[in-house]
Amino acid sequence: MTTWNESALNKLNMFSRGLVGDFDGSVLSSHFNEISKCVRQNNTDDIENWVTSVGFEAARWLDQNGMWDVPKLQEILVAKQLDYGHENIMAFGIIGVGIRVCDKIARYYNLVNRPDEAENEPFVDCLVDMVGYAVIARMLQDDTFLLDLEGR
Repeated sequence: MTTWNESALNKLNMFSRGLVGDFDGSVLSSHFNEISKCVRQNNTDDIENWVTSVGFEAARWLDQNGMWDVPKLQEILVAKQLDYGHENIMAFGIIGVGIRVCDKIARYYNLVNRPDEAENEPFVDCLVDMVGYAVIARMLQDDTFLLDLEGR
């Protein structure tokens, strides 16, 4: 891979191959607990695996609701990366990604049973962000996160 964009696409395609089984939002709670434990123990080795698992679960939800669109998701991830840059993730590495994913899981549970729509961003955005952070975790793991972005 030569660019951030290509690596992100590669990771999204990996998630596409894992779209088997039904979405089970209840597992997100156990993943939250496991990621939190890993963060508190500074266990960086397991965070990537748990974050990836969250990404697969979020991808299943998007797929089952007709929203799994790899080119569109890649476009969103690249646009966000162009806006944020590399430093916000690199400042805290996989620990920061774990914390951010826990924030998204907490948001999911706060919104999932609410009768009204979220005021600041749609519910689906937290699931897209879970996939995005899982992609980033995988990119950190294979040292492709710091590749140059196309589109600048």
